[in-house]
Amino acid sequence: MLFMLAQNSFLQNRYRIVRLLAQGGMGAVYEARDERLRSTVVVKETLFAEDRLRKAFEREAILLANLRHRALPKVTDHFVEESGQFLVMEFIPGKDLGELLRERGGAFPVETVLRWADQLLDILEYLHQQNPPVIHRDIKPANLKQTHEGDIVLLDFGLAKGLQTQRTQSSSIGTLQAYTPGYAPVEQIQGTNTDARSDLFALGATLYHLVTGTAPVDALTRAMNVVGGEADPLLPAHDLNRNLPFEFSQALYWMMALNREQRPANATEVRRTLKNVRLGGHTNPNRISPETNSAALGSQPFQPTPVNPVAGAPESYQTKPIPAPSAPPVSVPAPMPSTVATPSAPPGWVPPPPIPLPPTDSVARPTGSRLVWLAAVLVFVAIAGVAGVYALQVNGYLDFLTKSRPETPLKPDEPKKKVEVLEKKTDPKEPSLPPPKQDTEPEVPVTSGKTFTNNQGMVFVWIPPGTFQMGSNRGGILHAEEKPVHQVRIETGFFMGKYEVTQSQWKDVMGWNQAYHVGNDLPAENMNWVQAQEFVSRLNDLNDGYRYRLPTEAEWEYACRAGTTGDYAGIYEEMAWFDKNSGNVTHPVGQKKPNAWGLYDMYGNVEEWCQDQFHWDYKGAPNDGTAWEKGGKTWRVLRGGGFGGYKEYGGSACRAYIRLEPDANLGSLVNGPGMRVVAEAVGKQ
Repeated sequence: MLFMLAQNSFLQNRYRIVRLLAQGGMGAVYEARDERLRSTVVVKETLFAEDRLRKAFEREAILLANLRHRALPKVTDHFVEESGQFLVMEFIPGKDLGELLRERGGAFPVETVLRWADQLLDILEYLHQQNPPVIHRDIKPANLKQTHEGDIVLLDFGLAKGLQTQRTQSSSIGTLQAYTPGYAPVEQIQGTNTDARSDLFALGATLYHLVTGTAPVDALTRAMNVVGGEADPLLPAHDLNRNLPFEFSQALYWMMALNREQRPANATEVRRTLKNVRLGGHTNPNRISPETNSAALGSQPFQPTPVNPVAGAPESYQTKPIPAPSAPPVSVPAPMPSTVATPSAPPGWVPPPPIPLPPTDSVARPTGSRLVWLAAVLVFVAIAGVAGVYALQVNGYLDFLTKSRPETPLKPDEPKKKVEVLEKKTDPKEPSLPPPKQDTEPEVPVTSGKTFTNNQGMVFVWIPPGTFQMGSNRGGILHAEEKPVHQVRIETGFFMGKYEVTQSQWKDVMGWNQAYHVGNDLPAENMNWVQAQEFVSRLNDLNDGYRYRLPTEAEWEYACRAGTTGDYAGIYEEMAWFDKNSGNVTHPVGQKKPNAWGLYDMYGNVEEWCQDQFHWDYKGAPNDGTAWEKGGKTWRVLRGGGFGGYKEYGGSACRAYIRLEPDANLGSLVNGPGMRVVAEAVGKQ
């Protein structure tokens, strides 16, 4: 379910919603105004259907409210309103480090990252020493904000983004949080117990990204390489940034050990090590070069020597030995052995025992044995995938993203862009024809290929009658409203909009444009359900031989499936604008691949209004394809997912709604709903 609070709506008669900052399958983040204290706050909304999860969230809200650290946002309120739970936190202005990394296009200065590292380790010392310890479990650049003074604040506490399959021994934030691939350790991906050393891995991966400008190889890929007998593909940080002191690179590799037993025991240990790096005088990027850095380490400049690389492995090299640094040597894992030459370790570097993964040896295995190892890798991936299915669906989207409204409005005289070369119109008097009969019913119904284009340039595709299984059996509370699966018979074929209604078409009919993301060929959006009905009514006033209306929820899912029975009607990435590829904006209609019946953007871009009232499940739903408008909420159904939605949440059966009356003022939602229209031939009126 997706919940969207409208601009200027109130919670607790106190918090006025200003704008949506981010949204995901399990909740949303809003900037709000505390009218009582006249301050800006962040309101985080989450939804749990089970009492156990509600109580867990409440316990953790209480835990968070009692945390006091200058680098943590303060939690000021927690409450339940209708079916949602809300957490109110201090608003931290500014950009997160993920945004700053993209803007810079490269690494931050070493001295700056070392200063941030010290501040973050101070935060982790504080959190991990709580009773019970507080584990963050989602440290990454996008969850770090830089204040105007240049200090770091650690964000994203208390917002549930998916459930871990196994709770830790201690109460922690992470029991209600997901991980972000690339920054999460193996044990978190596997869904096993996590502890303070899991946060140290994530911090190491974050610092690695900040100081090299390159995202680290994710732990699962690294583990699979090791299991397969290859080298650990994680390059030492000083190979990517020659200004980096070797001791710092060594400490990062130590923090990112695959086996947590090989990582530092606590944040204090890492902080002490990095303090030695800072005191060693190797942290000023203005006076460090490969030569001076190596000289400070007592060695010759680092010079890679290419060798014959192994197919699929990173470019290999051989380094000259680097003596032990002046600071006490740190016991860190050396790169895994392979046929690829790897950097020589300095004297004093004592490699720890190997990680507890299936062993490899130097003796060539017969083909059958290799197949066994490949099977082991596949099993490993399957276990990790099942354990992290909910975590993967949110993958960092619920960060504090702040997107500004587009500055370029449409000009009154801007020429209208055509969605496509319009197809030849049919005679409006011609009745809607069913698809041709066949000797045997095809496994996947096909359309007749019949289309028409109305006077507003809206193209419609014929959808044949048929029977399908509506809903899904996907597990978890995210998909509870998609049950039970039930058979529905669409008795009469209909024409459905080939595309979502565009802003050009909306303006032609309505005379105004309320869209947040402005552009003629972009989908019309940010309209409430009553406004969508007004658009349909005005189309009908044209008397062009067709009766227009919103699709019923059953018609929408039937048309979306286009004869398929799985969660998706094709390759989702090729059919949808969603959180992974949209850039957090809408896109011109018709750019992605259509489904088998020629309908575009049925997944992603904008969510689409249906005729039906929202019901919490399908018990008692009609099975004839008609709209379900009795016995439910007055809230209306949305289908299709938006540009910020997640693949794991989306799909043919995905349902959503806006928790407001149909005529409520939506304000200016970043991801306001859109629409698609159904047409039936009725002849001239």
